[in-house]
Amino acid sequence: MTWLEIADTAVKVGLGALIAGVAGFAVEIFRRKTERNRQAEERYRQFIEKPVVEFVDEMLLLMTKSYWDKADGSEIEVDERLEVFRQREAMVEARLSAMSNPALSQSFRALDQAFMSFRVEINEGSLDKARSLMKDAQIHAGRFLRELYPPPE
Repeated sequence: MTWLEIADTAVKVGLGALIAGVAGFAVEIFRRKTERNRQAEERYRQFIEKPVVEFVDEMLLLMTKSYWDKADGSEIEVDERLEVFRQREAMVEARLSAMSNPALSQSFRALDQAFMSFRVEINEGSLDKARSLMKDAQIHAGRFLRELYPPPE
């Protein structure tokens, strides 16, 4: 074996190690970036989307409970929940703003308007109109959720 062969082998081994090191470094950077993106997406879902979806679910539940309390002739027992609900509305509006989706905000406002109209009607005692407004709110909620979570293609 000559010194030229030894130098050739050393260069090949050195280049192979260098390529492996650079590739490993690139893979680690990609893995970290992917992990940061996954964590950011999880935080977004946990702190932005989830409270909004829960709020919409509670809105529909509150409407249904109010309607059936009124239909059964019992006193509507949602005043405490309604107060907590009102307090959380600003939080939901802020999260909707953070989502930067005008169609989503518009859809939520339509749902909120249906909810407000429902509350007026349920307090005045018109069950037929209240039921119709409750159905409208459910339709608006469906649009809102479709806007938030478009169906897979």
